[in-house]
Amino acid sequence: MSLGLGRYKKLLNNWSRLKPAVLTGECDIDISEAVYTGFIECLAVSMPAGGLTDLVIDLDFDQETTGVNDVATNADTMQCICKVAPDGAVYTGIETTGAITLTGTFGSIATGVSGHRFKLGLMDEDALVKIFVLVSAERADAAIPYRITYTGLAAPTVTAVAAV
Repeated sequence: MSLGLGRYKKLLNNWSRLKPAVLTGECDIDISEAVYTGFIECLAVSMPAGGLTDLVIDLDFDQETTGVNDVATNADTMQCICKVAPDGAVYTGIETTGAITLTGTFGSIATGVSGHRFKLGLMDEDALVKIFVLVSAERADAAIPYRITYTGLAAPTVTAVAAV
């Protein structure tokens, strides 16, 4: 009696040879959209057909000149939350940063948190991921560089909010 595993051999062989790939870019906190009492979207990631075997999103809050910390003033705060819709429709918050105290000076965020890593892991092809931010005060549009590391047969689709 055969277990019928031969038909999966090619698929398993392809998956075992996958290496992590990287997408980089920049999303913005659009001050014209910020409400200061609620979170606003800054990044969305849609999974490719077949999903991903691993997904990690790194955010940099301390880019020189246009970064969140650089356009803030001392004691401004920012929070960030990652939400996932496993079915592509209903979002659940899976991780949030605490309040990050900014300084307005590049390289010296008061809380020592100059970025955040969301380790999301295995993602089904129907899943959607969104990153939201909440800032405490209106200063200026601010950039958040991102690095998305993924493992899969195809790249996810990344939609970054751009300030207008």
